[in-house]
Amino acid sequence: MVPDLRQAAAGSGHVQALRDADGVTRRVPLLVEQAQRWHPSLSLSVLRALSDAPAPMPVWASYGDRTRIEALEVAGLRVPVDEALQALVPYRRGSATVPVVSAAEVSQGRLAPGSLQGRIVLVGSSASGLADLVTTPLHASLPGVQVHAELIAGFLDGRVAREPAYARMAEVVLVLLALPLAWWGGRWRPLTLVAAAGCCALLLVVGQGALLAHHGLLLPLAAPLLAVFLPTALQV
Repeated sequence: MVPDLRQAAAGSGHVQALRDADGVTRRVPLLVEQAQRWHPSLSLSVLRALSDAPAPMPVWASYGDRTRIEALEVAGLRVPVDEALQALVPYRRGSATVPVVSAAEVSQGRLAPGSLQGRIVLVGSSASGLADLVTTPLHASLPGVQVHAELIAGFLDGRVAREPAYARMAEVVLVLLALPLAWWGGRWRPLTLVAAAGCCALLLVVGQGALLAHHGLLLPLAAPLLAVFLPTALQV
């Protein structure tokens, strides 16, 4: 950062967003280490600057003999993170997405006076030539700055989902619970087997939706669904 800007700024933050193996951006590291110093993300730095809060404090959780950081507490808010201190971005769809205002509207005076008053404003680029566009689960192309805007909105709304340390164990248990369907399915008529598989899948999806909506818990769903439908497809 330019020294003059650093001195005048209330804080600074990195804008790095991670891409999963499929090229989709689902997480943002809230803290990254460089040169033996921890640097907050832009979204976390904005939250601290607005509330004049101290450095984020880790919230620890114990799972048997294992202890890990489960959240970061800042400005009275708890933000769930994984073991790598990454937060899941709570993207919103349709009209619920973060409002976007073009720089042209501001510079040419076409924006209504007071439209930005009392609001958090992030300035970024949407030009494809600047290579700051990312793919998200809901958008084929989204400006990188909007990823942090969605995350800030999630902080304030308490919508950041939590992927607990026992998520992988829960995935294994759900897959094992689906195995009896493969064992008994061969003795059923095809229509009965398909109906049973559909009921199991619906139960998994509704259960995950309820956990996410009411408790903010995100558990793996792909493997259990595959464990339900693959044996069914092989036997029908």
